[in-house]
Amino acid sequence: MKTTLQASISIEPAAWNRVRMLAARKRQPLPDVIGELLNEASAEPELDVPKIDELYEAPPLLRLFLNRHPESRPHED
Repeated sequence: MKTTLQASISIEPAAWNRVRMLAARKRQPLPDVIGELLNEASAEPELDVPKIDELYEAPPLLRLFLNRHPESRPHED
């Protein structure tokens, strides 16, 4: 199902020329190219790290205030 949307946008002449040249290069109608560009711009970015469904567990309160001995290694969470 397609949705029709009317909008008013401002675009610099140089950017508009690039969009027109892209449409010509792809041999696609201008509205289709603009729609593709909008889809790309509004897509949610992929996360660098996989999403983990585990609950966050805060570190022990004392760890936040105590200084670690210089020769000790930090505890890994």
